[in-house]
Amino acid sequence: MPPEATSPRLPVILGLFLVFTALLAALYLIAGRVGLVAAHLTEIYAVLFLVIPHLWSRRTGFPVPEFGSLPRGLLWGVGVSLVVCALFALGYELYFRALCSGELPAWNLGRSCRALHGFRFPGWSVTGHLFLVHAIAVALPEEYFYRGFLQPLIQRSSTLAGLASSRRLALAIGLQAVCFALGHALVDFNPLRLSVLLPGLLFGALAAGSGGLWAPILCHTAANVLSETLETGYFG
Repeated sequence: MPPEATSPRLPVILGLFLVFTALLAALYLIAGRVGLVAAHLTEIYAVLFLVIPHLWSRRTGFPVPEFGSLPRGLLWGVGVSLVVCALFALGYELYFRALCSGELPAWNLGRSCRALHGFRFPGWSVTGHLFLVHAIAVALPEEYFYRGFLQPLIQRSSTLAGLASSRRLALAIGLQAVCFALGHALVDFNPLRLSVLLPGLLFGALAAGSGGLWAPILCHTAANVLSETLETGYFG
């Protein structure tokens, strides 16, 4: 992104984000009453996440999100995904085994210990389909908006103009992750979804470190697929 690219003050950016989130929440409520919206809610969200950065670019001249180098992104994405997913899978297994054996307080995150069983892999066709759905309809649009658009927008905010570049980047990664968490929790009014704050920080750091969106898209997709696969494999 060119050094001369600037954006509004932080209160304006965060206010616009809240308005956008309110729109997503309104669509979620409408989906509960209108079957057609419910059937295509994921696609509607995806379109909005992709369109908003371009509307902003046309209005202000701010650069549109950049995907960066594909080989570099894949290298970063695969490497980080392998480490993070292995640790998450191990932690998931240990946590629910300890929880359901009575070694931990009874906070089951919505799962029933009576349904817990040995892991049953749902199959490569199911997993492959999940990967495509999450990559195209979830990870790509969300990364495009949060890490490709919102993070640079915050980083280039006139409010942060006097700070060192490393500090601006750190604040941008942190603030977009908070927005990412709020954007999940406020849309369907589920406070448990604030837990995506930590992945949001990881994805933001990946975007900055790899110089584009391919790495966070891949890691985001892998994390979502793994989460669903583990839930189905242990509780399905």
